Amino acid sequence: MVLALSRTYPDISAAVKGVEAVREGAATSHISDQTARPAVSTRSRWTPGP
Repeated sequence: MVLALSRTYPDISAAVKGVEAVREGAATSHISDQTARPAVSTRSRWTPGP
């Protein structure tokens, strides 16, 4: 998820330039996956039944 906040633009032309700047930055940005991954266990938790 990306959250962006900005100041109020004085007119449409300035808003368009602001959107273009964000698009340019997004196209050249580094993407870092921050998804939590479960730890990998090397031991089995399975136990034989009776």
